[in-house]
Amino acid sequence: MVAEGQVTVIGSQDVEYRFLRKRVAGPENSFQEMNQIMSKFVDYEVSSGNVFRDLGLPDADELDIKANLAIKIGQIIARRGLSQVKAAALLGVDQPKVSAIVRGRLEKFSIERLCEFLTRLGCDVNISVQEKRKLARGKMRIQIAS
Repeated sequence: MVAEGQVTVIGSQDVEYRFLRKRVAGPENSFQEMNQIMSKFVDYEVSSGNVFRDLGLPDADELDIKANLAIKIGQIIARRGLSQVKAAALLGVDQPKVSAIVRGRLEKFSIERLCEFLTRLGCDVNISVQEKRKLARGKMRIQIAS
């Protein structure tokens, strides 16, 4: 119930957003100008591709690589229909460690160990090192084939 003198407008931001979008999207405005104006209505941010870097975490590249390796391990286990106990036997670990991997609890696992698990699951793991001509710090990346 609205008391006297109070006005409640439902969806006013949505209406204003649609109005601004039509007004801003004209040919006289650049894409960058449109994004600046529209950003006040957007409640998300475009990712850099590494959520850990976006969150400002230290060792973001390492965390991203470990997460992608664990995702691949989980996908292989699921695709083969393996229980965590059977997967643990293949990986040479106990079931709680498999549970930790598939749940993304990776603090106790190194990149090297996760790569070893992938080889035990029958995957080839290739590491490529490229020297840069610049003196800038290099980047760690992983590319997982389907």
